[in-house]
Amino acid sequence: MKIIAGEFRSRVLSTPPGVKTRPTMSQVRARVFNICQESVADCRFLDICAGSGSMGLEAISRGASSATFIEQSRDSAEVIRHNIQLLGVADKSHLLCQEASLALQGLISKNKCFDICYLDPPYGSQVGTILSLLDTSSLLVEGAYFFMERNAKTPLDISSLQHLQLKSSRRVGDTLLYCFRRPFSKQEGHL
Repeated sequence: MKIIAGEFRSRVLSTPPGVKTRPTMSQVRARVFNICQESVADCRFLDICAGSGSMGLEAISRGASSATFIEQSRDSAEVIRHNIQLLGVADKSHLLCQEASLALQGLISKNKCFDICYLDPPYGSQVGTILSLLDTSSLLVEGAYFFMERNAKTPLDISSLQHLQLKSSRRVGDTLLYCFRRPFSKQEGHL
């Protein structure tokens, strides 16, 4: 797997062995960054169920100020650590090796916030708690992008979302890529 653009373009990343981790396809990564390209520079990027860390590292390559990686698997977390060292971006990276909802609760308690978030959970997993935390907490700032990759055959129930607004969903092979945004408050300049 290669970084597709930016400072580290064409650099090869390691991926976790086996079939449990599903690396994000380059077409999906390209779509995500085409949608939010004007928001990537100096952003704080959150990569949930990070796998190899390719999304967060792609964001850093394109100018993000930092990336926080959440990955429960110790094997995958070691691959992320290796990729961070390979690119020399430890000063811009923070890795949490724990279950996603616990990691998010920890970030909330530390008043952390992010401009772009990417969630790529294992297909078939329940994501209700994660969605609720992202929707109701202050983790995502006003105007933040939230992307989620999901198996196209598994419907996503978003009826309980209060703040995140679905902007689009695009199919790429067997994957459905959802794009949400947290709206700006109705203040001058953000109508």
